[in-house]
Amino acid sequence: MTKIVTLNGEIMAADVVGDLPSRDDREFWSLSGSSIVVDQTAKLTAERATMVVSAYQARQALAAAGLLTAIEALVGSQSDDVQRAWQHAVEFRRNSTTIAALASSASLTDTQLDDLFRAAKLIVA
Repeated sequence: MTKIVTLNGEIMAADVVGDLPSRDDREFWSLSGSSIVVDQTAKLTAERATMVVSAYQARQALAAAGLLTAIEALVGSQSDDVQRAWQHAVEFRRNSTTIAALASSASLTDTQLDDLFRAAKLIVA
């Protein structure tokens, strides 16, 4: 049985027997017929906007994934701007153009890059 409470078309609460999207995802909920669906694209976009890690965390995550040496070699073949960013940045943002360029050059998929940032966020110096 599903009970969905709406106010002006916005889902305010839901009681569902079975799977219910996390309340943490509420801002991404929408109503499709009698089902609650989560906009995964919007959720991922929002998550990526919060993916910011220190240079230490980034390097440690790359090392743990066995990618640090390859990325450092790749950085050496990039523009002066990319090299300076790698050497001097205090933090790295998932959505930055520098990170996108490096990931592309390293043939990393979006999913692999997301996973690296998730892992890096867990590292404490």
